[in-house]
Amino acid sequence: MIGVPWFAGHASGYVGASFGFIVGFILCAILCGGLAERGADRSLLGSVPAMLAGEVVMYAVGVIWLAAYLDVGAAKAISLGLTPFLLAAWTLIPATVATLTPALRGNPPRPLPATHPRPADHPLAPKV
Repeated sequence: MIGVPWFAGHASGYVGASFGFIVGFILCAILCGGLAERGADRSLLGSVPAMLAGEVVMYAVGVIWLAAYLDVGAAKAISLGLTPFLLAAWTLIPATVATLTPALRGNPPRPLPATHPRPADHPLAPKV
């Protein structure tokens, strides 16, 4: 990603206030994907905490980077990089859960690769 002129007006590298959100989004995807592989996306009680955890990671990294980049305090960075987007996040998570969870309910999660075996007594462990 360093050196690719995305989101920075064709200035390259990690020179931009939004770069922390890009990194945070990647970490969010890794976290939520890992939780989904373990079946967290199959129920309401699993989906909402997984999505909230992803949001927290994304915004935490983004707001910290924003504060450092703009050389402002935490309160100012939160008011610039978090507060304006909370309504959208609080709207999108329930909408996603309402549409995605029923669609996935009938599909069992795929087993993890052999490099990450589940214990034999785990409810999602392959039946041998």
